[in-house]
Amino acid sequence: MPFPGDVGSHFSRRALSPISGDTKQRRVADGANVGSGAKFPDRQGSALALRNFFGHNSVKTQIHGLVRMIESTTLRLLRLTLTKDFLLSLEDALRAEAMKAHGVVRDHSGLKDRRRARGAEGQLRFRMMEERFEEICQEYGGQLLDGGIVPDTDLKVFQPFFRFVTGSQGFIFGLAAVPEPNALPPKNKSRLAGVRVNYHLQPGLFDTGAPKDGDIFVLLLVARDRDRAGFIEEMAIGIIDARYQSFVLYEPLGRFMSGQDDESAPPAPPPEPPTSGVILKKGVAPYVPPELPEDDEKKDTGTR
Repeated sequence: MPFPGDVGSHFSRRALSPISGDTKQRRVADGANVGSGAKFPDRQGSALALRNFFGHNSVKTQIHGLVRMIESTTLRLLRLTLTKDFLLSLEDALRAEAMKAHGVVRDHSGLKDRRRARGAEGQLRFRMMEERFEEICQEYGGQLLDGGIVPDTDLKVFQPFFRFVTGSQGFIFGLAAVPEPNALPPKNKSRLAGVRVNYHLQPGLFDTGAPKDGDIFVLLLVARDRDRAGFIEEMAIGIIDARYQSFVLYEPLGRFMSGQDDESAPPAPPPEPPTSGVILKKGVAPYVPPELPEDDEKKDTGTR
């Protein structure tokens, strides 16, 4: 979509570029495009630029291992829904299932080829984690999607997705394995159907910063440890955009549970030096040793 040159000159594409390895090339291209009336690649970039310019109350942070591009109110509701106790129970159970799956393949599969063994372990690990995920979600009040149909749509899913509601906001919660941290999970019919409900999270030109109507599809992402068999490297909470192209939210589980802010706290003022509590008298005459002769000109005998 063409972006008007008279507006495009006010923005820097560099601040809107997604996290990627070609940052240097992107910056060079940005310098050539800004102010020239060039076309941006999609409508999302234009909307993000205008939202940044007008300063709406949304969270837009992209640093290593963290992506936040959703309204701060939505993020608070999500933290109230996925409580710390709930996520800790999931984390402990899924790590235990991953170790159990490794032991089963190692001790009972009889597979000698390491590649086949890793493939079998991956399949078994996800199925075992998915079953424990289903049990714990039900224990914490999650409702399995009725008939596998996403609410208010005709989209059908084939994985156990659970709906949680906080106030008037609904969240559809699912599980996905990723090859490494910060990577999008592989597409399948269930996840493609799930992300369709996230269309209202796409930033619009005239957004007011108010919460949006409609459910939000959220995933618990699990990345295996590539160096230690049977271990999990990272778990994270992720929300994928409706086009399944990037995250609008990605937070490692520990950071999500702690509820850390985007900006670091201001540094504390330097401590004041300690005081002894002794107050000196003002106007004290300097000490003059007795062996020094007194100045006759300043000597006052009281007879003058």
